[in-house]
Amino acid sequence: MKTAGELLVEQGRLEAQRKTLHRLLLKRLELTALPAEAETRVQAASEEQLEAWLDRVLDATTLEDVFGN
Repeated sequence: MKTAGELLVEQGRLEAQRKTLHRLLLKRLELTALPAEAETRVQAASEEQLEAWLDRVLDATTLEDVFGN
């Protein structure tokens, strides 16, 4: 069982990953804003999914390249 402090640290890490992915998507794909569906996916993603998307964004040319089918 995680302590309250551990949960807060985990939440902070996830939020940092979400913000980083969001920023990289905008920059890499030259977008001014993410589509609502993409934003929803980013906000609901697990740490493992965020890490996979962060890796994919480096080579992506479309949102589909990052998120898959």
